[in-house]
Amino acid sequence: MQILKESEDEIILDDEGFQIRAKAIRLGAFAVVAIDFYREVWCAFHDGMLWYKSFHMRDWEAVNIASWTYKYKNLLVFLKDYPQLLKLFASVDFPD
Repeated sequence: MQILKESEDEIILDDEGFQIRAKAIRLGAFAVVAIDFYREVWCAFHDGMLWYKSFHMRDWEAVNIASWTYKYKNLLVFLKDYPQLLKLFASVDFPD
């Protein structure tokens, strides 16, 4: 898997033509990482899934939207497939 673009709050990955974009943000008392995927049919990124965590939550929670994301109920499983995105989660996570 190749990193196509990387900034402080965004990473775009390419996995043999399948592109994933991850964007991280702090929104009020929440940390949020949005995962989009590129659809060649529409030449645009579309909603894949959302990860969120608040200051009082122990673990990240997933909101699965696209069918390929439903296997990701746990962040560790997701990061096993996309380890390049770990730094985005760390950048918005709350200290223990």
